[in-house]
Amino acid sequence: MDMVNRQVDQSRIGVSDYARKLLAHIAELAQREHHDGRKPGVAYLPEVHESCGLDVDAMYACLKELQQAGLVAVEGKYPFEEVRVSN
Repeated sequence: MDMVNRQVDQSRIGVSDYARKLLAHIAELAQREHHDGRKPGVAYLPEVHESCGLDVDAMYACLKELQQAGLVAVEGKYPFEEVRVSN
């Protein structure tokens, strides 16, 4: 089972639908190959926000929910924060 499906399996996570969708989006971005010197396995928060379809407040609320559930970790300082999907 790939990382996106494993992390988004509803039977294993107790988060809202929006948070689960954001987690799938973060996992997808983190898996992409980057040719611009970015760290592998992380999604950059500005890129997540620009492409997730949520406004800033909603995105941060879902991100907080994912962090509290232990599904993601946010590293770095604003505006260069990185989101890593937890194993």
